[in-house]
This record gives sequence, structure tokens and C-alpha cells, in this order.
Amino acid sequence: QSEGFSLQVTPSPLIATVRPGEISELELKIRNTNTKPETLKMGLRSFSINKQTGEVELADSIDAGIENFVTFNEPIFTVDAGEWYIQKIKIDVPKDSGFSYNFAITISREKQEQAVEGTSQLEGSVAVFTLLSVDRPGAVRSFEVTNFNSDKKIYEYLPAKFSIKIKNTGNTIVQPTGTLFIQRTTDDINPISTIPINKDGGYIIPDSERTFNIEWVDGFPRFEKNNDNQQSFLKWNFADASNFRIGKYTAKFVAIYDDGQRDVPIVGELTFWVIPWKQILFIVLSLSLMVVGAFFI
Repeated sequence: QSEGFSLQVTPSPLIATVRPGEISELELKIRNTNTKPETLKMGLRSFSINKQTGEVELADSIDAGIENFVTFNEPIFTVDAGEWYIQKIKIDVPKDSGFSYNFAITISREKQEQAVEGTSQLEGSVAVFTLLSVDRPGAVRSFEVTNFNSDKKIYEYLPAKFSIKIKNTGNTIVQPTGTLFIQRTTDDINPISTIPINKDGGYIIPDSERTFNIEWVDGFPRFEKNNDNQQSFLKWNFADASNFRIGKYTAKFVAIYDDGQRDVPIVGELTFWVIPWKQILFIVLSLSLMVVGAFFI
């Protein structure tokens, strides 16, 4: 189409804590970044997390229970080109509600343009994932770490890549925080590097898992990606020469969640090696040639 569908929304995702039996009002700001006015409509759709892949799966409809307590101030509205519109969303969860709800708020054109005969047509929409935590007795915030590993046990050069898989074992959403420490041994007081876990502030819905990927990159030399992000090359930045890495290291994480009364830590660790064997081989060969040359001289 000559005129594309282009919107900007904030906040995304939409996170809120509500109380049962009380009406809460949320705001979603929508900007029409197209070159002409748009008449838009609001909608609701359910989503789930695929337990095998961890991907979000958006449904074609909304659960009846959610549809009963989520309403929009203006379900259909018009916004001029380049202008912002504030959509007010009323949440009225019943007194016998659950502990959390997750769904998507959709924004699309009220009327889609007709496709030209013999051609295909794309219908654009924006989905804002919404997570509601219900503040009521019995809400449990907890998680467990189901897997912690590195992609290799022995690295020639950094980066070293780690993944931490966390499962929400409570009945409401959780937002893990914490730190990954790189150190020589388990009991080191001063770690070599500290790397935040979940620095983007992601959430985990009940009975689902999320994997957080972390890289330790403070090395000399180290592998970096090309501009096309496909092939790696070895970067020698001699300003980082003090970050030469060799030997055995320990990666130790401390992940934390708030159970409503205090911060609860979960700790785990693994060991790995950094062995720049090409450099070592070059040094050994050079020394051997020097010894052999001296012998013959």
C-alpha cells in the first residue's frame, strides 16, 4: 500500500498491580506516525508461552473472564498524523479474582482497505503485552533456576557465554534480578567481573520459564562480530592488554526475587577454562627454535 500502517506505543509492555473489587485506570499512549489521520480500534487477545521454545504464542481471541473486567474509554478513536492519543483502560477485577492475568491489547485500523483483486493484503496491528498482578492474600512470588550452563567448557578467547533458565513457581508474575560474578575461585572476595542478570527488566508469568543469556567480554584479545553479525574476527586492542585471560575460572550467579516480605537469593556456579592455545603454541615453538639455534651456534 502507498500508505503504511505505522504506530508508536508506550509503555510496552504494560505492567500493573491491581486490587480485587477496586477499579484501576491505566494509560496507554498511542502516536500515529503515519502521514494521514487514522481511525483505530482497540482489542484484546490472549497469549501463552510455548514451553518447548519459550516463544510467545498469540491467540485469535480473548478469555471470557478477562473480557469482562477490561474496558476501554474509547474503543474506536481517530488520531491525526504525528499526534499522540491517550487511551484510558479500566481494570475492574472481581473480589474472587485470580492472582495474575496476562493478555495482549491490540490496536488496528477500524476498517481495513480492500485488497486489489488477484493480490495479497497485509493487515497491520500492534500488540501490547499486558501483565496484571493482583494484590490479594495468597499471592506467592517465587522462582527456581532449572538450568545454568556455558556454551563451552574451554574457551580459546572471550567472550564466554552463559545461560540461566528460570521458572516461575509462584502464582503471580515475577521479575528476577541479580548478578553473575566471574572469579578465580568460589570464595574470592573481589570478583574479576560483575555482570547484571535481566538488565532489561523482563518478567516471567506463572508456570513458565525464561532463559537469560549473559556474555563475559572483558578479554584480550577477544572475538567480535562483523557488521553483518555473521562471522567473528579476533580483535587486538592493546589498551585492554591487562585483560589477558588464561586458566580456570568460576562463574557464580546470585538471582533474587521479592516474596513480598524480603529478598530471597538463589545461588549457583560452574567452572570453565580459558586457554589461548595458539598463543601458547607460538611461544613454545619460538622458545624451542631459540634453544635449537643456540645449541647449533
